[in-house]
Amino acid sequence: MPKEIKAIQCPKCGATQKEELRPEYFRCQNCDTEYFLDNEWLNNAAFRRFQNGDIYAIGNKSLLYKIDQINTRLSDMPADFFSRHGELAAGIAQIEFIGSEWGDGLKLVTNGGKSRIFFPTADKVFNEKRSYTAEKALAIKEAGAKTRTYFLFSKLSDDFPDEPIKLMMYTQKDNKGGPNTRPFFQKKDYTFFYGKKVISDFRQGADYVISYKDLTPGRSYYSPEILYYDNQYVLIMFKATAAASSNTIIQCQSVPDGKIMFSLPVGKKKSIDHTAYYYKNGCVLETYEAMYITDMKGKIIKEFKIIN
Repeated sequence: MPKEIKAIQCPKCGATQKEELRPEYFRCQNCDTEYFLDNEWLNNAAFRRFQNGDIYAIGNKSLLYKIDQINTRLSDMPADFFSRHGELAAGIAQIEFIGSEWGDGLKLVTNGGKSRIFFPTADKVFNEKRSYTAEKALAIKEAGAKTRTYFLFSKLSDDFPDEPIKLMMYTQKDNKGGPNTRPFFQKKDYTFFYGKKVISDFRQGADYVISYKDLTPGRSYYSPEILYYDNQYVLIMFKATAAASSNTIIQCQSVPDGKIMFSLPVGKKKSIDHTAYYYKNGCVLETYEAMYITDMKGKIIKEFKIIN
């Protein structure tokens, strides 16, 4: 049965503006009514937007849904979504998303105890060895091959401790929905035994990169993370200063010029997860308990929960 995504509203006046008193208990900021969420609410679901635009949700590491973005529902997967692949025919005992830098994939444990990675866009199943082979093939440069643009923050450098963290924009050969890999941007001083000295922007993975640049020269980032990107925008999260207690900022930048579209300071009561999505009128920010919808000026306009 499809699950519906609805805004959390006051049962008395219907307002969505509220203060959380304790987990699942709220006070309406419009009429002061206190209310709570019953156990029909589905919490702790994991979401992932794939490069082709599809959004999937995993509940309790055992249930997979695809978001119907027109009707705003979680739709059940087709009965043969996994079983049409012989390696998965025994059924699925556990489902998780793999790290997004390794591709749009699902890490599976079958009922027979086998570990596999399934890539829905490519509709292919890999074990660890086959996945590694596919990743290595991305380093092979081919004239006219389709490319894809990615974003990563560089890492602090031991060799150059004053080198700032940079937001790097780079291109790789398109993985066509299958296994992917990534470089590690970290300025390194390589001095070889015969005396040759090489300064590199990479700790490893340079062979996979076709081109790259610092998207925002001169800007400072502390404890940064990339939440979302596409060919128009990149959405990032970072601390305002190096202090651990400093406020978190959500920032949307345009691609490829790095222009700041909005900066949204995040209150300490809102624990933004490491995932976000862009839609035509704004962004969706995910927390462990809710989702927030912003406009393109960074104003939170709606808040949502997922219920049965």
